[in-house]
Amino acid sequence: MSKLPIIFLLCCSALHAHTFWLQPSSFTPVKNEVVKMKIQIGHVKEPIEYTRNPYHIRRFLLHHNKKSVPVVGFAGRSPAGFFRVREQGSHTISYESFTSLSSMTKEKFAKYLAEEAFVSVEIPQKDMIHEHYLRCAKAIVQVGKEEQYTPCKVGMPIELICETNPQHGKDSLNVQLLYKNKPLPNNNLRIVSLDDYAEKVVKTTKEGRAVLQLTPGKWLISSIVIEKHTATPNVDFDSFWASLTFTIPK
Repeated sequence: MSKLPIIFLLCCSALHAHTFWLQPSSFTPVKNEVVKMKIQIGHVKEPIEYTRNPYHIRRFLLHHNKKSVPVVGFAGRSPAGFFRVREQGSHTISYESFTSLSSMTKEKFAKYLAEEAFVSVEIPQKDMIHEHYLRCAKAIVQVGKEEQYTPCKVGMPIELICETNPQHGKDSLNVQLLYKNKPLPNNNLRIVSLDDYAEKVVKTTKEGRAVLQLTPGKWLISSIVIEKHTATPNVDFDSFWASLTFTIPK
């Protein structure tokens, strides 16, 4: 095995227990503009730019009008990708990682559950906790106006979907959380302003939905599912991380 994948896994172990999201150079580009897509990881107030790693990317795509094309970029560089928007309307960028392995002490794992995951699970009585994790991030950019908005469902293992267009500027925004292509009820959604870093946590309904009252500005929604791992000896948990970024106009 080459050294690069091993280094990658070790680096991710230090950073994995933080939010991971897509940050376009513009959420409202003009037609034919080149959009640069940063990947951010860490605390929203002090994020770290995550460089493009081919060993990590399973799918990195731009979706528009039921068509999907790869988001290109250069390995080891940030921004991690870029694309040119050639048509008017809503465009969704999706990023799905391969599964990676993280190891941390029992104490750090408990802190991560409380501060990042907002969930409670029974932690094994052992010094080190080993976890498989997978990330599924999305961002919505809007070029001009459109007459009809179609929610973009990509089919990732965990996925947040905007059922109403954030650019419509309505009083509420409807979102749905899917896990393994099914609505996920009673799961926490973390809502964070990327402008002033105010945040709150809401739970999804039995249909996996939430109606959000958001002010104009840039927003990040994230959600996490953590389950006990049973397939591989010495691996304790599987975690699935979803995020969605967008802007609401003034």
